[in-house]
Amino acid sequence: MKLALSLAILSLVTCSTCLDPLSATVAVGAAAISKAGQLFCASGLRECCDSKWVKNDLDGLKRDLEKRLHGQHLVTQILTKAITAHVLDDNPQKPLVMSFHGWTGGGKSFVAQMLVENLYELGEKSRFVHLFYSELHFKHDSQIGTYKDQLHQWIFSNASACQRSLFIFDEMDNMPPGVIDVLIPFLGHYKQVDGVDFRKSIFIFIGNTGGDLISKIAYKQTQEEKQREDLALHDFQEPLEISTFNVVGGLQGSGIIQRQLIDHLIPFLPLERRHVKMCVKDEFRRLGRSNFTDYFAEQVLNELEWGPGHAGLYSKSGCTKVAQKIKLYPD
Repeated sequence: MKLALSLAILSLVTCSTCLDPLSATVAVGAAAISKAGQLFCASGLRECCDSKWVKNDLDGLKRDLEKRLHGQHLVTQILTKAITAHVLDDNPQKPLVMSFHGWTGGGKSFVAQMLVENLYELGEKSRFVHLFYSELHFKHDSQIGTYKDQLHQWIFSNASACQRSLFIFDEMDNMPPGVIDVLIPFLGHYKQVDGVDFRKSIFIFIGNTGGDLISKIAYKQTQEEKQREDLALHDFQEPLEISTFNVVGGLQGSGIIQRQLIDHLIPFLPLERRHVKMCVKDEFRRLGRSNFTDYFAEQVLNELEWGPGHAGLYSKSGCTKVAQKIKLYPD
């Protein structure tokens, strides 16, 4: 009998955090469910929106960015400061909104994964981490109205469950223009929107838009015999904002850009041979292989495409294909 009652209460607790906004508003048994939820949180049987589960391991994030991310000095500098300042602020003025830009393989999704792993105890399995793929969730231009309604409900109901929620939108360049603007009320300085406080949440947009522009700026730096590491955020901000607003994609003509709601437009630079070589070494370590040599690394690098033109300074696929290319050279 006790077991049956416990399972029934657990069922109610789970149901109370379902994503269906209609279910979330059912008042019957609300007090009992709330009490049961507190008991399960205290016992550790259920993921809850507290410091045990939203762990905010800032030292771990800094360490991962410095050791596992290669060739992205701007990302490491900006992200470490932005995330630290936001999660340590008990009363932030607005949600933290960042947009990652650059060629494929530069580390955009990799960095998002680092954030998930270091901010949440359960990582990507956390109920408070929400990942949207444009080609999966917003693939039909004819259903923009439906997508906007669904996205509004999804964000609202999940932020209600945990103010420290993380929302990641990948493949922004493939999202129909206009859909993302449904987020505008949630990204501003409002203390509450219909009773929900979004200011502790984090929103991340990821896309390839602006990648060619970023690469041109980086290449010009090299042609002028200047250090890549001397590039600063202000070298990219205005041209990247203009490009993102005008190029076809999820942020084209967006009110989010017009209203200056994105806190950081973060450029991911194209990767040179020395950076991709580090990715090769990392993959060897992950596979537990001890036969890494510079010669072997060069063999793998030669399997990749390089540009621009004959200069061949940057990997066109970044580190994305490294793991598969290494498999061509077994132990």
